[in-house]
Amino acid sequence: MKGKLAPTGLIVLETDESHWLMLITGFLTSIKMSGVIERDDSRVRIKLVVTHIFSPEMIRVNHSTLTKTTLGDDIARGISRSNNFLSEYLDKDAWIFIGYIDGEEKVPILITHYKSINLTIYAQKLVSENKFFPELN
Repeated sequence: MKGKLAPTGLIVLETDESHWLMLITGFLTSIKMSGVIERDDSRVRIKLVVTHIFSPEMIRVNHSTLTKTTLGDDIARGISRSNNFLSEYLDKDAWIFIGYIDGEEKVPILITHYKSINLTIYAQKLVSENKFFPELN
């Protein structure tokens, strides 16, 4: 991989879903896969090593959105409720992947795959973030 990727963006994973459960159950210690990221007018393929996968059953997420708008407080509260509903809807079948971009420098990455809408988002570690991942065993 040459050049810089945006800290967060869309990614298309090239992976075999049958390996996901093997990593969760400990049969595998990591999965090598690739991902395609569209940037500007080009496509970039990156190599990934995933060391942890969390299925939807393993994840609990609470959302609280504070929205401010020029349309007034009542509209802002309605938008917040809508955003919370959407977040909870998406999270009910979200898969979380933790690993790193494999290259000259290993860059930690978190990937969230929203199965219900077939959308996958990555977030890579920023230099300013000291502890990107919790201690995982």
